[in-house]
Amino acid sequence: MRNYIFFRDIFRLTLFFGFICVLNLSAQNSDKLKFTFLGKVIDLNNQPIENVTIYGNQGSVICYSQPNGTFTINVNQNTDILIEKTGYFPITINSSGKVNVITLKPNKSYFGNNSILTTAYHSENRNLMVGNIASINVPDIIAIDNTNTFQSILETYGIGNRNGINLLGIGDALVLVDGLPRDASLLMPEEIENITIVKDVNSYVLYGSQAQNGVIQVNTKRGVANKKVTKFSFEKGLISPIQIPKYLNSKNYLKLFSEAQINDNPNKMPDYSESDINNYNGQNPYRYPDINYYGSDFLKPVSSSTRFIGEFSGGNRIATYYTNIGWEHQDALYKSDTYNYGIDKLRVRANVNYNVTDKISSYLDAAFVLDVSKTPRTDFFAMASTYRPNDYTPLIPLNMFDDPTLTGALSKLGGNYILGGQGLTSKNTYGKNIYGELNSAGYSTNFSQTMQLNAGVKFNLNSFINGLNLDGNISFDNHGRFSQEIQNTYAIYEPIWNNVTGKISGLNTINNDTHTGVLTLTSGGFYRNIMSRISLDYDRSFRNNHNLSASLFGYYSRATVENSIHANKDAHIGIRSDYNYNEKYIIKFNGSIMNSDKLAQGNRISFSPSLGLGWIISSENFWDKQSFVKSFKLKATAGILNTDASPYFGYNLYKQIYSGGSAFSTGDVGGYNYSSMFISQTENLNLRPEKMINYNFGFETSLFENSLYIDANYFYTKYKDQVVQRLNHYPTLMSSFVPFENYNETDYQGVDVTAVYKKQFGEFLFSAGLTVLFAESKYVKVDEIHENGFQYYTGTAPDAFRGLTFTGFFASDAQAQSAHQQYGTIRRGDMSYLDLDGNGYVNDNDMSVLGNYNPRFTEKLNLNFGFKNFSLLIATQSQLGYNWVMSSTENRNPYFWVDGNTKYSEMVLNRWTDQTATTASYPRLTAQTSTNNFINSNFWIRNGDYFSIGKLQLNYMVTKRMLRDTFIKDVNIYLNGSNLLFLAQDAALRQTNSYIQTRNFSLGVKMSF
Repeated sequence: MRNYIFFRDIFRLTLFFGFICVLNLSAQNSDKLKFTFLGKVIDLNNQPIENVTIYGNQGSVICYSQPNGTFTINVNQNTDILIEKTGYFPITINSSGKVNVITLKPNKSYFGNNSILTTAYHSENRNLMVGNIASINVPDIIAIDNTNTFQSILETYGIGNRNGINLLGIGDALVLVDGLPRDASLLMPEEIENITIVKDVNSYVLYGSQAQNGVIQVNTKRGVANKKVTKFSFEKGLISPIQIPKYLNSKNYLKLFSEAQINDNPNKMPDYSESDINNYNGQNPYRYPDINYYGSDFLKPVSSSTRFIGEFSGGNRIATYYTNIGWEHQDALYKSDTYNYGIDKLRVRANVNYNVTDKISSYLDAAFVLDVSKTPRTDFFAMASTYRPNDYTPLIPLNMFDDPTLTGALSKLGGNYILGGQGLTSKNTYGKNIYGELNSAGYSTNFSQTMQLNAGVKFNLNSFINGLNLDGNISFDNHGRFSQEIQNTYAIYEPIWNNVTGKISGLNTINNDTHTGVLTLTSGGFYRNIMSRISLDYDRSFRNNHNLSASLFGYYSRATVENSIHANKDAHIGIRSDYNYNEKYIIKFNGSIMNSDKLAQGNRISFSPSLGLGWIISSENFWDKQSFVKSFKLKATAGILNTDASPYFGYNLYKQIYSGGSAFSTGDVGGYNYSSMFISQTENLNLRPEKMINYNFGFETSLFENSLYIDANYFYTKYKDQVVQRLNHYPTLMSSFVPFENYNETDYQGVDVTAVYKKQFGEFLFSAGLTVLFAESKYVKVDEIHENGFQYYTGTAPDAFRGLTFTGFFASDAQAQSAHQQYGTIRRGDMSYLDLDGNGYVNDNDMSVLGNYNPRFTEKLNLNFGFKNFSLLIATQSQLGYNWVMSSTENRNPYFWVDGNTKYSEMVLNRWTDQTATTASYPRLTAQTSTNNFINSNFWIRNGDYFSIGKLQLNYMVTKRMLRDTFIKDVNIYLNGSNLLFLAQDAALRQTNSYIQTRNFSLGVKMSF
């Protein structure tokens, strides 16, 4: 608790310091003499440049250069003036009383002013990078696409990623926010300056062991000296279901459930007779209910969302600041007459940079995140997908009673209803009413709060050694979550029906009505992380052509999670050295020294080296400068990363562990019992880190006056010395003595290509971004012994889907019984499988590779069309070369797999019967558990290939002329839609889920002042 209070106080102090800086900066020059500054902007050829933006008085005054390059601005005397224009390097000058001619140097880099990226704790010119690195300039993205989440940015614009943070199909990347492992989903896109995706070992080895699958580095925004920015955005959205699950109504369900019972035992009468089923005709829906829990009685046709963001930044040469405040609200899709269910999110960030002296600079950042969700105490969608339509009527009207006095003392809803229910304990709805859970059971409020703090200082040591800097920082994260509930209870009533009058003559009461009004803490948890880093950096040029940059740094982080005995630690030393000759030939040697407390003494320290080479061929004298190929760079990297970050690499795997055994008696008089001990894990003091070996070869080029940019890479990664217990290497009787060893190997390889095209045709602007990822993998070495070749994992993909081979439905009981399938009782209409090993039995040994879960080919195409003040964004995605599996033994989905008294979906309509034996597409129904039919097999596999239009946004930028006499600089009005189109085999079925997938539409406005 004391740690929390300390962190809270530091956080408040940081925010206070930031706001004091803002106020101080605003007041600094208030007493200075104002005068008119005249200037002219020209290029290197002495030609005037028009529409250059000139910022004065720390950005509070703005003007633009005329066609002849001249401008006039009223500023305070002896203050800084910032001059910038896209395609040129910005420049800052000091005001004076005479006309000034300012020359802007063109930025010929394809990446323009975004060519400097922060990777591995240092800034680097992107043109001189030799690894497989991609970046996303988020402010450019949200100017045309008002995406609301970090995940959405990656899904739409990520380069080399597949399904979120998985890079190159290898695994989930290490995500860093401002240098610390953090949950980037807590960020709003408006907070983010850029996202750097690091995919080769030479680039991410400096991040240490945790970076084994690559790194996604997120940098938040910072203020720019002499450039004041004030922005507000407001958005209102509508959220609608894409597909509603389709379950059978009561009459059809009961018919098929009776059929299932007859299938199981033809000699037993089903629970419901034909006359019983015919009563479900809608004439008395309270006695014979037909409830659609996904209908309009429980779900809204649309829910709404609201979003508000404010941004403030600016400063001068002494201090700069950036502040962001955001609030989001989203209503729940299910209805309630009592509670307002929904989610609220509050985000606050303050980043401050301060130049203490000419030799010392510092920064202090603070962020606060609060998520509050109000939900029913029971999962609505879990209930809706399991409660059968005929179980009971949720609301019983008072006019259905023979004697109105029966309900006199009962709690009534809306004055006209009581809650229905049932008292049969064999049914899963006993004691609960879905309407009561939404309106009378109280509610759960879930709080999640995160506080983050970064502090750093940098010393310029040029007075000792030219080009030397000392940089250090420390960061704290504190995350807590807890849930509290109003735990009310409610009574439900099982009606007793009068067969003569057709009304209710009595009630069985289940539970009681209690309204405590007391908040009860039901759960909680915390996460705490501390990170520190210190680095010595050297950056210098010799004889104009030799450029050397190097770093030596140490990194340490410690993360503590509730219920965890051992904190997650990462400690390593990084070594970086970059050399280039005349920005033409590039050599990079990087390495890290890891210390792992997951290994025995003597094996804990390991060195991970990497090498990168680059050749910018277009800088050679023999290159035709008039060629349509403006730049061309070859690049290659290779290296080894030692890691202990595998999810299977736990603590104490190298140790010998003893466990308590059963008690035994020595036969002594008195019958004394003694406890036994046995070895449950044998030690292996030679256990080593796993090794990730990576090679990357590629090229970058820009063509046609920098209109087209292409970055293509081939990658190969081998994970070797993977830690396993080689249980197949030793006799079974020695299973308790088998140590963990370095043995398994897995290979990954593929191609990662990005192409971006931008072109202006008069007033028409067109841009297109295409990313393509082809990735495949296989097990190279696995500890295994099998009887048949098709059972081996070696040579197959890690994401392979294994199951039985479906051959049809059994036509008769005799045929089913003779098949010797070892999955319970088998009857006609059940699924038949191939006996692959030919031993006369079908069991798990007959499972083989049937497909793969992950796509081999991922493509993203984003198109932007602009004309005058309008622009249109279309974002598409395709994934090919994988399978969609309806269900699996790990995540059984009752919508597809139906047995027992499970609720029936439309999947079962074409089930096997004696009459549909030749056309059936679903096995026979059963009211018992069907192990045989609902097991992994190719019957449940579909082609997973799809094409989607994930985003479409229309923007209108209000003209400068309309805003001329206002204090508003820019206004952008937009209409956005997401999840608009999905084309695939069984597309509607794939978008059907108990937890409904949604399509979103929003209308918003952005303004800057």
